Amino acid sequence: MHNVWAAELGTNEGDDNFEFLKKKLRANTNVIVRSRSKDIYGRYVGEVLYSNKKIQDPKDIFKEGIYLNQELGENPSSDL
Repeated sequence: MHNVWAAELGTNEGDDNFEFLKKKLRANTNVIVRSRSKDIYGRYVGEVLYSNKKIQDPKDIFKEGIYLNQELGENPSSDL
């Protein structure tokens, strides 16, 4: 994710971060993913907007959605 540091899966911190994301982005959560670039390893890096409301129109998610990158940036992994 763009501007978000994340620990590797398989580490305690990485596994905690993954569990936090699973709680935030439950099944049937509407998301918009925007690819920004690739990192030095060739992986796509992007931004995620999501909504837990029953929003179907992507325009409404842009207006009312929650910016996951910002949420993660404001919550150090010790708070997750």
